Amino acid sequence: MPSILEYKNGVDDMRKYSLFHGFWMSFFSRQFYLDVLNNWKGASFIFLIMLVAVVTVPVSVQLKKAINEVLDETPALVSQVPEIRITGGIVSTPRPAPYAVRDKAGKTVAIIDTSGRYKTIEAAGAPLLVTRTGLIFKKSEFETREYNFSSISDLTITGDIINHWIGLFDTWILVVLVPFIFMGMYAYYLMAALCYSLIALVVSSFVKVRTAYTSKLSCAIVAMTPASLIFAVCDLLSFEVPNEFYFSFIVTTGLILYGIYSNRSEIISR
Repeated sequence: MPSILEYKNGVDDMRKYSLFHGFWMSFFSRQFYLDVLNNWKGASFIFLIMLVAVVTVPVSVQLKKAINEVLDETPALVSQVPEIRITGGIVSTPRPAPYAVRDKAGKTVAIIDTSGRYKTIEAAGAPLLVTRTGLIFKKSEFETREYNFSSISDLTITGDIINHWIGLFDTWILVVLVPFIFMGMYAYYLMAALCYSLIALVVSSFVKVRTAYTSKLSCAIVAMTPASLIFAVCDLLSFEVPNEFYFSFIVTTGLILYGIYSNRSEIISR
């Protein structure tokens, strides 16, 4: 363990702890926070990538569970869909009378009507309507989208084809989405770290510690780790943390205060 004198004199400016130590020592270690404040510099951004990679896992698991819950209902829905043939932009089915696709609760989720009986989703009473020439669906409470089939020359849709598409979706959806989830979470965590670094600035000023802004930002990033890991574990266990924002704010702010105040006499001034 390096001596206090080594820290004060800046004799050893190399990191004493690896990035992996941050995943448990950020919960309690005063010496670890001292090392972060004195020596981590740009290493904290690499640590942030590692942290986001870890917390992305439970988010992806929960997303996959939600997708599976939706897909579990699809076989019953697909079995109600007739063969649909689109030729020259015109839809045809075995019989022109409207087909109603209902969920387990008996609610109509789609209407397939080539008879011309329904022309709007309001009239059909379903969020999705396939007409003789196009598709109309309710995107939100205030927005309805319509697509015309005029560009489709020849297409046949059957239950087997739909199930094949669903299988491909189920197989590849996480492969496609995880990079976007990671990038979105990294941007969020970086913004949060910048906000928490302002608290580190205030604490440093209050206890009269003069150190580089990058050191304060590194301290903020590491202090975010305990709350982030706690939430990650709770997500995996499907346990909801009450008042999540306030819990995270209190824990992270407390660790920033602990890291700077407890090491105030040993932090290298820059």
